[in-house]
Amino acid sequence: MIGRCDGTSAIQGDSGFVFLFNPNYRKLKADFQLDSSIGLEAEGSFLLEELYPVEGRYLAGPDGGPWDHGAQVSVAMDGTSARVLRIRPFEAAAAEPTLLGASGEVRVSDGVLVISDVSGPVGEEIELSVWCPNEAAMVKSVTVNGKQVAFRKQGCAITCHVTFAGKPFFQAQQIGGYDAHFNGRAVEETFTIPKRIFEQLKRRRESWPVEYTDDDKVAPWIDSSRLLLFVQIAEPYAEGQGRRAKPYRKDQVKIEIDGQPVDVQEGYNGVYPYVTRTCMGMYADVSHLEPDVPHRVKVTLPDGLRPGQFQGLFFEHVENEYTRELLPQNPS
Repeated sequence: MIGRCDGTSAIQGDSGFVFLFNPNYRKLKADFQLDSSIGLEAEGSFLLEELYPVEGRYLAGPDGGPWDHGAQVSVAMDGTSARVLRIRPFEAAAAEPTLLGASGEVRVSDGVLVISDVSGPVGEEIELSVWCPNEAAMVKSVTVNGKQVAFRKQGCAITCHVTFAGKPFFQAQQIGGYDAHFNGRAVEETFTIPKRIFEQLKRRRESWPVEYTDDDKVAPWIDSSRLLLFVQIAEPYAEGQGRRAKPYRKDQVKIEIDGQPVDVQEGYNGVYPYVTRTCMGMYADVSHLEPDVPHRVKVTLPDGLRPGQFQGLFFEHVENEYTRELLPQNPS
């Protein structure tokens, strides 16, 4: 599934669920249609409610409101992430305003649309939409978590953009970007790791105080209090196919950070070499790096990679953190 998302659906009548998964480290979009292709035969309008990872968040349709049967849905997926959506009919006669784009509370009072208790990933900008067919015309200003924000009206929908405070650093955070035409050998980028990431790893360590041996840590998924830098190469095999395929080895990949070489490890979906296993790529433990300062990384890749085979550099064992604090803006 390199470059694609996976998914399945479970629909009965006019309601059901869609399960989405991005097995890539790169951020991608999962696309599907609200029609018989997922088992949805009923006509009408629908709400798409997220159950995981943010319970109670509704996805906004193309016009900022509910979704029509047959609409194309495009869901942004973080690297190595899953999302679960519930589909149910939208009651068009509902008088209460409906918040889409985030979970939270919403009400209209004296011409002010008040959106409260909204949270989002640290440092991320999101679009909020409120579907209020009975009160949109009365709205003269909008506040989100107590801060006045710029907004626009489009029919029954009122939309605004907000940015959550803090330095962004997300699950499967990528250094640089993806170039489908790149087939060179040297990659050089600059990155900064916020202090809050190391605090997150420390809290995880304190909540799971297991002493792992060096042999345990051969498995990269063991001891998730480590911050790992993953060099992802799609189908990382130099030659051969199937059981005869020969994976790239760690001596074919060199990682330097701030001019100093870093120990490179080989990642497999199994740790024992005498059983069939799949090479996942190379990684390095970078838990020792100083936070909140720029670091320079240089990676030397194996010779002969195909264009786009190098997927990028990603951090592993990081989870999204959420905040209600917003960056200020000048409403207009």
